[in-house]
Amino acid sequence: MDRKPISPTKDELIIRLHVDSLATEPLVSPFESDMLALSGWEMEPINPKTKFRHPVTSGNSLNQDVVFSIPSTLDLNRTTLQIHYYNYQNEIPLSVLAAERHPPR
Repeated sequence: MDRKPISPTKDELIIRLHVDSLATEPLVSPFESDMLALSGWEMEPINPKTKFRHPVTSGNSLNQDVVFSIPSTLDLNRTTLQIHYYNYQNEIPLSVLAAERHPPR
């Protein structure tokens, strides 16, 4: 995860995701921007900056940088990455992703 200022009021948040296909031959697992959003207390969901659609074939994986345009004042410790995949829904706190990138010493 990387955060970069792009204007006085906006930052760019880049989250690298690793996606493994759970599909069986000859199917694919869809991976689309519509499946992802940032969410937090009293804020509208923030969707990825660019729409994408990448099918991941059975037995394969994909690394994808997903870019979000966020307010400069957004507290990432109070923000989650929402993942919606058919009936599967999960929220990952961004503080967990930041800790994985910078483990404690």
